[in-house]
Amino acid sequence: MCKEQYNRNIRQLENINTFYQSYMPKDCLRWYSKEVFLYNILNKALRIRDIDTLYAFRFLIRDIHQELKENKQFDQQLLDLYRGQALRMDELSQIEASIGQYISMNSFLSTNADRTVALVFAQSIDTIYIVDLELCGEQEIELKDLYDPMKKEIGDETNIKALGNVLKDMGLYDKALQCYEKLLKQSKPNDLAILSCHYGIGQVMQLKGDYGGSLWYFEKILDMKSKFPSKDKMISGLTHNYIGIAYHYGKTHDYTRTLYHYQKALDIHLEVKGPEFVGTTYVHNNLATLHRALEDYDKSLEYYFKCLDLKKTLFGTEQDWRISSTYNSIGAVYSGVSRIFSYDGFHVYSMGP
Repeated sequence: MCKEQYNRNIRQLENINTFYQSYMPKDCLRWYSKEVFLYNILNKALRIRDIDTLYAFRFLIRDIHQELKENKQFDQQLLDLYRGQALRMDELSQIEASIGQYISMNSFLSTNADRTVALVFAQSIDTIYIVDLELCGEQEIELKDLYDPMKKEIGDETNIKALGNVLKDMGLYDKALQCYEKLLKQSKPNDLAILSCHYGIGQVMQLKGDYGGSLWYFEKILDMKSKFPSKDKMISGLTHNYIGIAYHYGKTHDYTRTLYHYQKALDIHLEVKGPEFVGTTYVHNNLATLHRALEDYDKSLEYYFKCLDLKKTLFGTEQDWRISSTYNSIGAVYSGVSRIFSYDGFHVYSMGP
């Protein structure tokens, strides 16, 4: 990869050979801060989220992170550091709009204790702006509410599957697929990682609206589950739910199969997690939506009200948007069947179709 990019630069080719022959984790900062191929390649990959390059240099990113983490001088004193950098006007406007707020950057920032050195990097710029940034950590109270749920969801994994999950949650579906597919190619036939890859790819395809494409991956998980009987049974429950969604919203609208898989999902959810589990509310909602499509309104309302009761238990306040969305769905059903109903002091008035 590096040699292809610098195939006409003899000096950089020599640096590349030296790097591959002699690199040690303790030398990561020295290599990164040198004016060699690494700095440009890695920073560009971080900036544009080039999955292939980031994966190839994952060892270096890990080493740099660990080295910075272990550098105790940050805990011992406050440092004033400087950096000169050219910015586009839209980037500058974004920073200006974030004054007094937190901002995150998806690359390492090289700085210098000498202000004049930073100014050298800014000499080619017509107008110089001074931006005062203060480093903060995950322990900041305002950030804990952001980081703690993310850590809980991602867990302790720092592999390419975890990266795929993060990219998926960010809405970067194509890049997430690259991660899952790369891990699939590297996994052995009976590797547990294959289950996670199929699950992630299936989720991404549904998020992109490709329900038919997702079906193969989720059904493959159920086929593979027989090879891993000790694996968390909850995976089967979640998978049945996604298969139900695929049949429900796919081109075929196969409601018979949809009902079968939703019911299987509900049975497993109740067995493994019990009723007071967020995932169980999703399945109740899906069953309610299905029966509404089948024009079985009584059954639809039954599941919507079960969903509502569970959400009230889990989320408490009536103002929670998840509770409000279920009220809205109940109202929509009554609007279609022209009824008036009272539930727990809450009245839904129908205006008719």
